[in-house]
Amino acid sequence: MDVKRQIQEYWDWRSSSYINGVTGLVDEERDIWKRYLSSCLGTQRLKVLDVGTGRGFLALLLAELGHEVTAVDISQSMLDEAEKEAGSRGLDVKFMECDAENLPFHDETFDIVVNKYLLWTLPEPDKALSEWNRVLSSENGKVIAIDGN
Repeated sequence: MDVKRQIQEYWDWRSSSYINGVTGLVDEERDIWKRYLSSCLGTQRLKVLDVGTGRGFLALLLAELGHEVTAVDISQSMLDEAEKEAGSRGLDVKFMECDAENLPFHDETFDIVVNKYLLWTLPEPDKALSEWNRVLSSENGKVIAIDGN
């Protein structure tokens, strides 16, 4: 079995028990995350790609801040959980199953690419970074990668 399939199966399996997201945060923590993200992104409405969204931690917060969010993950089960949460909060987020190292978007589609705790899980992180830069606007585009402790 190839590595990507193993990764996908693992996160499909973990989707029902994985708690590292918006639903587990108290209001004070959510506000801290929102202030941090706002300080990085400013107040203008941006097109954001959340790569490896999992249960939608960043995607949901960014949608709450008013950004146009597309969230992708290799695990459809994780996306299903994120989509349920977005629906329960009345948030409009586009969810898609895809591989972080092979994105199905045109060049320069997004203003911002974000991810949380993803790079260390990828078989070819350099390929992923190249893809993220490809879909990122050449005019003031940013990658925000949150990883490690």
